[in-house]
Amino acid sequence: MELKGKLIKGVGGLYFIRLHNGEVISCKAKGAFRHESIKPCIGDDVTVLDEGGYVLHGIDERKNCLIRPP
Repeated sequence: MELKGKLIKGVGGLYFIRLHNGEVISCKAKGAFRHESIKPCIGDDVTVLDEGGYVLHGIDERKNCLIRPP
């Protein structure tokens, strides 16, 4: 099942997504993001797949992204 939401927090490869119904779920990103050097940013509209566990599957086009130095 495919769910839509907004990325609200990312800690050590674990991402927290607020779904449109207000529920907050945690998930990991699929490996293809790492291979393609795609980094989810807080505030991104995302697609999450429920395959027995939640997996961050897609990131909608973003308008901008603020980078915070490490």
